[in-house]
Amino acid sequence: RDRAAESLTAAMEGRFPEELTEVLKCAEAARVSQEELKEGRTLLRHLESLLAKVKAAVGSEERAESLRAAHDNKVPPSLLAAAELQLTRCKELHSALDAGDVPATCRALKLAELAGVKEVELAEPRKVYEKWSTLARDLEIAVSLAYTDRVSTTLARIEPSGVCQAQLRYARDALIALERRDTAHAELKKAVGTCSAETIQRAIEKACNDDVSDQALCDTSRGLLHRLLTLRLTLSKAVEAMDLERLFKAVEDCKKEDVSVSPKDHKMLTDLQEEEYRRLERHLKQAKEAKDFSALDRLLVRAEWAQRNGMKADGLGLEALQELAKQCQEQNLQVLEEELHEKRMKSDWPAVLPHYEDDVETTTCMATSTAKEQDIVSLPSTIVSSEVELQFYPRGVQQELMLLPREIVEANIRVLVADEPSEPGGDALQEARASCEQLLATIQGMLEPEDSLRR
Repeated sequence: RDRAAESLTAAMEGRFPEELTEVLKCAEAARVSQEELKEGRTLLRHLESLLAKVKAAVGSEERAESLRAAHDNKVPPSLLAAAELQLTRCKELHSALDAGDVPATCRALKLAELAGVKEVELAEPRKVYEKWSTLARDLEIAVSLAYTDRVSTTLARIEPSGVCQAQLRYARDALIALERRDTAHAELKKAVGTCSAETIQRAIEKACNDDVSDQALCDTSRGLLHRLLTLRLTLSKAVEAMDLERLFKAVEDCKKEDVSVSPKDHKMLTDLQEEEYRRLERHLKQAKEAKDFSALDRLLVRAEWAQRNGMKADGLGLEALQELAKQCQEQNLQVLEEELHEKRMKSDWPAVLPHYEDDVETTTCMATSTAKEQDIVSLPSTIVSSEVELQFYPRGVQQELMLLPREIVEANIRVLVADEPSEPGGDALQEARASCEQLLATIQGMLEPEDSLRR
């Protein structure tokens, strides 16, 4: 009994409910005094009550109060370790929730579940985390898609939810960059409409720095900038060369692209057009007085060229001058035809060549043949070799300049037919015809490819 009483006293000092229960059973069997048993049972019920309160506590405050009461009553720390850990995890979870830290809340929830925190305590934090997680995922998707409106809308939804502002800094920076990109895009689009090389160049540089993603607009703006710079270079070279055609074309190209041309360049173009008008007026007057249809034709072509380059030719009377040039051309052609006809009428062609006696060898050879030459070949008494120069005017040769004879050379060629063929069994007439064909082929070979020989 004494040993049982001592064990009871030690168990009461140790304050382990399970150990105290066993000791009380042994003390009852050993007939320990009722006073000591009563004291032990009272302590056991108190310890069990404290541990039950610790176990049933919900929330950080209730858990802290129950644990404080247990510590005050000297409950062994080993019995309170799990509750202490749960309280710590609850505090960490609420701290993460208060800070609005989404990743920390996720970690705290997992640790609290592993520590055995009651589901009722985790229900509200889990609901908040799920809401935050959904908003954070939507925000990440919006930032990755780089849609300004979507990022702005998602930020407006997530701000009142209590998420830590530090964790939203990346989204705010992305929103600022996207707004800057949209501004650069709008400025580039506006610059393309202005057709100003300097404005477009500045807008392109800003668009490149702000990562404008509209590749089609960037390519269009670069192409337009290249065209504008090319037009400006062409215009400056035309002004430097003082060329009417180049300057007029450059100014017209600038107008098509809505590129502004300086008043100085406009004045130079006007001066060149007026100078061309005065030059044409002076030369047309001289050609008209001289009735030189060739000069008139060239000047009329020049006037048409000048009109295409913006010169006003209302006072030059081009239609009347065209009629005059046509009349002068017809008169000139008539004169040429008459002169040619007159020269042909005065010619001594055809004529009969003088007869020369054959030498001895020829007389001897011809004596063997009974055939005799009856007529002398009729050939021109003189041969005229010359070149005919055709002047192709700017309008081209529209009518015949002169009439030429149909056959330049006319001749009668006779081939003698021998009495006997040169080979036995042959035909003298066929041999003469073969000789004639050979002669004609030789003459044809002496002619130009475009000439022909008619029999």
